Amino acid sequence: MSLKEKPCPISREAAQVRSWAECFGERRLLDVYKCPRCGRFAMAIIDVGAVTELPNDERRKATARLRELTLHGASFPLILYRAGEKPDGSFPIPVIEWDDLIRQFPNLPQERLNRALVNLTKLSSDFGQSIPSRVVDAHFDPVVFAENYEAREFFLRELQKEGLIEYSPRTPAPITVTARGWNRVQEIEKGSLVAPKTTQVFLSHATLDKDMAVLLKTELERRIPGIDIFLSSDPTDLPAGVKWPREIQDVLQRSGVIMLLATKRGLARTWVWFEVGCGWFLPGRRIIPLCVGDIRKNSLPPPLSDLIALNCDEEVDLQTLLQSLAEVTGSRVTDSMVSSLTAQLKELDARIAQATAGPQGVW
Repeated sequence: MSLKEKPCPISREAAQVRSWAECFGERRLLDVYKCPRCGRFAMAIIDVGAVTELPNDERRKATARLRELTLHGASFPLILYRAGEKPDGSFPIPVIEWDDLIRQFPNLPQERLNRALVNLTKLSSDFGQSIPSRVVDAHFDPVVFAENYEAREFFLRELQKEGLIEYSPRTPAPITVTARGWNRVQEIEKGSLVAPKTTQVFLSHATLDKDMAVLLKTELERRIPGIDIFLSSDPTDLPAGVKWPREIQDVLQRSGVIMLLATKRGLARTWVWFEVGCGWFLPGRRIIPLCVGDIRKNSLPPPLSDLIALNCDEEVDLQTLLQSLAEVTGSRVTDSMVSSLTAQLKELDARIAQATAGPQGVW
C-alpha cells in the first residue's frame, strides 16, 4: 500500500493517508486518515477543502470528539460535511455527519469534567497505573476538551481539587487517576451520577402508547414544577417540518434523565431501542425503564435488566419516580398522591392492548 503524509483537514497536523480503495478494495473518492490527534477517520475528497476552511473552534470540537471515540474503542467513521449525503447500500464503517460530530462535544462544564475523567482512565493501562507523560503530551488537549494550555491546566486543577487525579503542573510527571477517580468513573458509566443536571427529561415510547406517554408527561410536569419532558409524538415539542431525528439527538444531549415507557408495544419497536441506546452511550445519563402492564421491572430483557426499573402502574414505584426526577433535576414534588394516576395507566394499557391485539413486529 502507498502511504502518504498530508495535513489532517481537522487538526491540520501531519497525518498518514491512504486511499479508500487501498483499504477496502472499493473505488470511492474517499481517503482514510490516521491523525495523531483525531485518530482514524475517512472523508470524501470533495469535503476536505470545506472542512479545512471551517473555524478553529469547530474543528477543535470535532478533534476532541473523534479522539474520545477512538479511546472508547469505536470503529472509525466516515465524516460527511454535507448533511444527508450518506452513501447508498451497505457500508463497512459508521457514517457521521459533521454537524452531529460537533453537537456531541460537551458544552456544560460538569459534563466536560466527567467525560475528561473517563477519557483519562482509558489512557491508563490498569487501575493505579500512571499515564506516561509522553502519552499525555500526544493526546492531552482533545482528551480533556481543552482549546489551549490554560484551559487544560484549569480542568486538571479542578479534577485534582476533587481528589480524582494526581499530577504536578510544574513538571512533566505522569498523571494518575486516584481510587476516588476510578470510583467516580464507575458512577458515571452506570448512570448513577447524572450529568448534565438539567430540568430536561426525555420520554421514549412507541407511537401506539402515545396517550399513555402524554398522560405521564402532563402529570409529571404538573407535580414537579419546572421539569420539561420531551415526547417525539407531541407536536408542541416537535413542530411540523422539523428534521426530527436531529431534533431528537439535540434533546437527548440536553437530557439528564431518559425514561423508557416499557410496554409490550414499546419493547417491540426498534426506534425506541435506538433512542435509549443513544442515551446509553452518553456519559452520566440516568436511564429509567417505566414498566406497565404485562412487562414488569424484574423481567426486562438485557441490557435493560441491568438498570433499576420501576413499575409505574404501582403507587410505591411511581412515588419513587417522582422523588428521583425531583432529585436529579433540582426540582420538588408538589403532589405525591398517585393512586388515580396508576389506575389511569392500567386502564390505558389494557385499552391499547385490546385495540392492538395480535403479533407485534419489530419494525
